[in-house]
Amino acid sequence: MPPILQIDNLYVAAGMNVNAVQGAGGLGKELADWITTGEPKAYLLPFDIRRFIDFHNNAMFLRERVQEA
Repeated sequence: MPPILQIDNLYVAAGMNVNAVQGAGGLGKELADWITTGEPKAYLLPFDIRRFIDFHNNAMFLRERVQEA
């Protein structure tokens, strides 16, 4: 959920599964707090887009993994 490094003021809330609707309000509040204060108040690493590395942006990797979905 941190800001995207390449684009100023762009935040992404991702990494949620089928239960995302249940946590959407809380996640939205945490994101709003982060944007307004500059720091997250909660442990949000599971939702942090920086958890992905260049390896995850590889066509072969994505083709193989999409079959799991």
